[in-house]
Amino acid sequence: MTHTGTCLGGLILVLVFVLAQPARAFQNEPNNCRGMEWGTEYHKLKGFTKVTTRSSLDYYTKKGEEMSCGDARLEMVVYLFFEKKLCGVILNFKSSPNFQTIKAALFDQYGKGYQANRYDEKYRWAGTNVNITLEYDDITRKGTVVYYYMPIYGKIR
Repeated sequence: MTHTGTCLGGLILVLVFVLAQPARAFQNEPNNCRGMEWGTEYHKLKGFTKVTTRSSLDYYTKKGEEMSCGDARLEMVVYLFFEKKLCGVILNFKSSPNFQTIKAALFDQYGKGYQANRYDEKYRWAGTNVNITLEYDDITRKGTVVYYYMPIYGKIR
């Protein structure tokens, strides 16, 4: 076999190995959020209070919720349910120090997020099942982290 044939054979073997691996858009994609498995039915959870319903999504808060994300203080945590199944979580926070703490934790856990505009503090992680967004506004000093479980959230019309 020629040197070119050996290199080509090796390249094909590497491509087959790489392409055979499961698609993974970001590292450590979560299968739960704040200790609750995605898709958990509302009636299996305790201490939740319905806040509102919008576009077929039910919004709930949890009594006694831990209002922190690592060392960052949260203003509110809202759980999203579609057809009574957990499909999203919204974490609201204020202040630049909280944003920097949350951003560092997300980058450490999931890798550097996609940033469409380097001047906007908006980051996205698109996974096989979970999408995450992080946004912060310097003017209002408010930010959010949103986790979406796409196998359920993606069914919303």
